[in-house]
Amino acid sequence: MISVETTTARVKAESLQWPRIQLTNRLRIETESGKITYLGANGIALLSAQRSKDPALQVGACIVDKDNRIMGVGYNGMPLKCSDDEMNWGIEGAPLETKRPYECCAEMNAIAFRNCASLKGCTIYVTFFPCNECTKIIIQSGIEEVIYLSHTKRGRDEYEASKIMLEKAKVKVVKYEVKEGGNEKVILNYKVDE
Repeated sequence: MISVETTTARVKAESLQWPRIQLTNRLRIETESGKITYLGANGIALLSAQRSKDPALQVGACIVDKDNRIMGVGYNGMPLKCSDDEMNWGIEGAPLETKRPYECCAEMNAIAFRNCASLKGCTIYVTFFPCNECTKIIIQSGIEEVIYLSHTKRGRDEYEASKIMLEKAKVKVVKYEVKEGGNEKVILNYKVDE
């Protein structure tokens, strides 16, 4: 078993339990029930957040279609060809000295690097409630449901704007609830069936 450390949305991954994920010989990720489920996609979002170099908040996103097939995965980071090591990651100071005008959010990356033509009717699983900029992209892409793990920035204008837009666009929003003794741990099983 692999214990995954994360500060994603201020939640430690070892305190989350998702269903056991197994890599089959066809290189499809499946849960014990044989498909990517609500928990499986949320677990993939959590794991993708680990790729982020943001020192303050690592966010991951996973988009699935109505058949729970993965359509896109992303994490927050700097734009292509803009080195993560050369860009500012600060959150305080003059606007151009912070990450805010430069960083691409997890949702933006998952949508931009999707593996299908249309996301209409899809669900996006995110480790953190989407900001107003990502919400616009989510709505424009045709995603119909947002499932998020954490929302610690309630009351900030950009997140209140997100709530308003999602409600007006009739995008379903669900807060994923971690249930003690049921879904609070990530377990990776790398056994490959021959």
